[in-house]
Amino acid sequence: MNFLRCVKIVLALSGASLAACGGGGGDGDPPAQSGAAGAAGAGGGVPGADVKDLTSLPVDQDGPFLVGYRSFAHTYTPPGQTAPRKIQIHVWYPAAETNDDNPNYGPLRDPAAYRDAAPTSPVEAGGFPVVVHSHGSSSFGGSSPFLVHRFVSHGWVFVAPDHTGNLLLDPPNQQDRPIALYYERPLDVSQALDALAADAALGPSSRTSRVVMTGHSFGGYTTWVSAGATLDPAAVDQQCKSGGFKAPCTDAERAAFAGQLSDPRIVAAIPMAGGNDSTDWYGQGGQDHVRVPLFMMTGSEDGPGSAAAALARITQVPLTWIDIEGGCHQSFSLGGCKDIPDADSFSIVSTYALAFARRHGLGDASARVAAILDGTETVNPRVTLKRKNQ
Repeated sequence: MNFLRCVKIVLALSGASLAACGGGGGDGDPPAQSGAAGAAGAGGGVPGADVKDLTSLPVDQDGPFLVGYRSFAHTYTPPGQTAPRKIQIHVWYPAAETNDDNPNYGPLRDPAAYRDAAPTSPVEAGGFPVVVHSHGSSSFGGSSPFLVHRFVSHGWVFVAPDHTGNLLLDPPNQQDRPIALYYERPLDVSQALDALAADAALGPSSRTSRVVMTGHSFGGYTTWVSAGATLDPAAVDQQCKSGGFKAPCTDAERAAFAGQLSDPRIVAAIPMAGGNDSTDWYGQGGQDHVRVPLFMMTGSEDGPGSAAAALARITQVPLTWIDIEGGCHQSFSLGGCKDIPDADSFSIVSTYALAFARRHGLGDASARVAAILDGTETVNPRVTLKRKNQ
């Protein structure tokens, strides 16, 4: 999503809780977020301190925990490159306090998150459960704030790298960007998890060995690959020769595409609004190499055809797919779709994502989570749910 698209979406967000589009940070004051985060600090003690079991919280509403935020730069040298790559990593976590420092993520100001607030102690003995997110093309790490707030308010740590070279003000067209982004993106995800694990403040209390992944649009591709989908050498070679990118592949980049791009710490994956095409990168069998349960999400106004093809094609991966009637490409990010209220799409996406994450990240075997994931309970009548290989 490019900058002008962001402006149009934000202007359409009449009731959104986070909105301000600008060159580097919004000065506008959006309406305060409702729910637990909006009530932060209203009473004595630390919100969420009395929660003894994260799986006891209702998945279809925000939880009681405050949202803390911190961001830091991280540098690594990807295979196939000689220059270091610098990415910004954003981390949201359950906080023990509020403050007056509300963060900006790209063009968004978040009045219900608190920069560098002290973290709470994790509820789970193994530490905070972790979800890692990959943003869409020409976007930014904090571009799905409703999803951040649902997870963190339920006691999770949410980490998202900015994919350098594919951010809000970078060229949005494929022919203007390097082909290396297609292997750098999953590497960014792994590096973000490494950086979180090494972080002195949150690493020791975060369960980075067992992670759920989400991704929007181009981040859907990242999610498939990080979860184990393999890239077909012939398909990659065709992309290298296509002339459709800023420059053709070097021999070192071809080798990088053939290297290890998946991350064994990912135990479940949720690609949203993209990444399902089988021929451009994966070949005919690459997506069937995903080694974890997978939950696809699409919107009816965003062309769910590639997801339907993936559902028909995959023979081994435990796969669930929902399509949202009236949902558009931004139902999974900034909203502003003309055929569905943001409140509906955001609630659908975050409820199914959290239920799936709890099932596979926390082993939640509760009857309600099971009913949501097998379609017995209808979260919203706009949702069509299909399952395969369960």
